[in-house]
Amino acid sequence: MGTQIVDKPEIKVQNIVASADLGRGLNLNAVAIGLGLENIEYEPEQFPGLVYRMSSPKWSYYCSALANL
Repeated sequence: MGTQIVDKPEIKVQNIVASADLGRGLNLNAVAIGLGLENIEYEPEQFPGLVYRMSSPKWSYYCSALANL
């Protein structure tokens, strides 16, 4: 294809995705308050899920009211 590849490129893992079904619904308002509102993105009128972000270590997770993580 005409593309040169470095003999030993540096490989970094940048994204890992996993999912789980907890088998029951969640009260996302209570989850948002329990985890601390400063790290939460939750606008139920705009999007039916909650995003929790941490800065150290840097990671985030999405949680829906249907208990899917």
